[in-house]
Amino acid sequence: MRLYHPIVLISFIAVILFGGIQLLVNKTQAATARSLSGPFVVTNTPTIANTTVANPTASPVNRQSGWLSVSVDKTTLNNGETLTIDFVVTNKYDDSNFRTGTITQAVPIAGYGYIPDDTEFQYDQDQCWALQNVGLFPKVAKKFRVMAGYVGWDNQYATNSTNCASKSTIDHPWRWSIGANDIAPGASKTITGKVRFTKPGTYTLMFGLVKDLVGYPDVSNCIASNSANLNVCGIDTTVITVLDVPTATPTISRTATNTGTPTNTRTITNSPTATNTRTITNSRTITNTPSATNTRTITR
Repeated sequence: MRLYHPIVLISFIAVILFGGIQLLVNKTQAATARSLSGPFVVTNTPTIANTTVANPTASPVNRQSGWLSVSVDKTTLNNGETLTIDFVVTNKYDDSNFRTGTITQAVPIAGYGYIPDDTEFQYDQDQCWALQNVGLFPKVAKKFRVMAGYVGWDNQYATNSTNCASKSTIDHPWRWSIGANDIAPGASKTITGKVRFTKPGTYTLMFGLVKDLVGYPDVSNCIASNSANLNVCGIDTTVITVLDVPTATPTISRTATNTGTPTNTRTITNSPTATNTRTITNSRTITNTPSATNTRTITR
């Protein structure tokens, strides 16, 4: 019995040591897995604009391109409402008129497959694709994204270190991947993006197509006045109005308080003045007529 107890003790200690080692291994593997969890774990600040940019803010051009057509679900919004944008992207590399020296033949195009995919991702008006506080959607070389924004966005928000790590977005702060699946030359695909507007006003929206770390899509500078065949930015300008609804609605509710006029029905309660008819009860003075019984003295 004396030999048995030490053996049990040693076995018990060995089990504890093995469990501790296994726990450390599991924690190490979990940490490694988290570090490889995709684009949402970003250690480096997203790179700034592709190259030097000629900002189209001064004179936006309403033009079309075979690469891209855009529509919005509404042009008048209430403050705090979401605008839905549908982009129809067409791969124009099937046409030699849409190629530069860097593209010599028809090739498919695709975006990066973010997890989750950023298609239909909703931005707030003051945010941009390079969200510094989240690290969403960093650039991936030669992957395509559609983009949207409005004239003057850079002047107002591009230096916002919380919501936008880029110093310039060429007034196209909201960008969405065209998806990881290839779009064949000549084929089209619809991409949907959403933006919530929180500042009342009138905005001139602009749209475009960008190839990460290359250009718009194959020229380095975004100049809205250049050929839309090769420089797909500043496309299809659209004017929207955001209404300041919260300050307007109280006036409606105030007029409703006029329904208080039924309180004039209180004048009807004056009808109890008819209770003055109780003065008729003074007719009880007629009961003084029993004084006529004094005539009994006459009978004596």
